[in-house]
Amino acid sequence: MEQSNRDTLRKNRQNLLKDMEAKRVASRLYSRGIFSEEDKDEVNSKSTVLEQGECVLDILPKRGPKAFRTFCDILHELSPHLESLLRPVQEAGETHVIILSVEN
Repeated sequence: MEQSNRDTLRKNRQNLLKDMEAKRVASRLYSRGIFSEEDKDEVNSKSTVLEQGECVLDILPKRGPKAFRTFCDILHELSPHLESLLRPVQEAGETHVIILSVEN
């Protein structure tokens, strides 16, 4: 994972921890080959939702170059408001053009 992606995760950690469904995220990361079975089991073994989220966010940066994009894709499916914290609009496949008119 690139350092800029790690920084983005760190900057948004508290907001992610508030709303992320960590068990579901871990399961999807496992099904997409980002998390190992041990990673998924470690998340599921945590007793609180907060600990589960922290575990996901602690493991994720160690899972290679595709981990951040895959994580964002999963958040897009489960919690689009969280994905929008991590990925600029243009990376999410949308481009906005702002046209300003000046009146004389």
